[in-house]
Amino acid sequence: MTDVESTSSSSVARASSRDIVLAATDIERSFKMGREIVHVLKGASMQLQRGEIVSIMGRSGAGKSTLLHLLGLIDRPDGGSLSVAGIETAGMTRARRSRLRNREIGFIFQFYHLLPELTALQNVLLPQMIENGPFAWLRRKAAVRERARALLDDLGLGDRGGHVPGQLSGGERQRVAIARALMSEPSVLLCDEPTGNLDERSSDIIADLLFDLARRHDQTLVLVTHDPDLAKRSDRSLVLQEGRLDPA
Repeated sequence: MTDVESTSSSSVARASSRDIVLAATDIERSFKMGREIVHVLKGASMQLQRGEIVSIMGRSGAGKSTLLHLLGLIDRPDGGSLSVAGIETAGMTRARRSRLRNREIGFIFQFYHLLPELTALQNVLLPQMIENGPFAWLRRKAAVRERARALLDDLGLGDRGGHVPGQLSGGERQRVAIARALMSEPSVLLCDEPTGNLDERSSDIIADLLFDLARRHDQTLVLVTHDPDLAKRSDRSLVLQEGRLDPA
């Protein structure tokens, strides 16, 4: 191989590496249930590129939520390696994992997980309030609130920012959750059955919103879903079975 070819190959490899926003290799996770050890994940591996939409399917109890919690740094694997935004997470302190999670990962859950006493706008602001701390928050408050309002407006909730979750429909609550997940401009959005708690019309609206946002903003998206139609819209689909991830 010539020097030019070598340099070109190295550049491609570096570019490809930069495009990978999350990489999980041979992830293992077990749980003790009484005297029995249940091996849920047995070497699950996946790589996510920037702007890629990947769906994960599998039967109930296959370990999809367990996998999502590991990818989102909520839990730690028993074995294997995991890197987020090019940062290896093994050996990280709890505080460093929390900072990395808040900065690089957004979550969208089936049941929204909004704080009921806060308004839609306040719920969206939470990630940045946590990220900045009290003193930096005071300096950045105006700019951050402007971004939160812009996100709500982009999701069709510009006039609902002052409403608490109890005053919103299910579809509106999920849109608030999407805005909150996007607030820190994360590298990847992890979605656990994001349309599973909605009626058919609201489900279609939320699915369209998620795919449109991902395409427009080059946003990486992971969708855990039981909906084959939703999975078909993804760039690729994986099936979690026997503790491993395989192409659908």
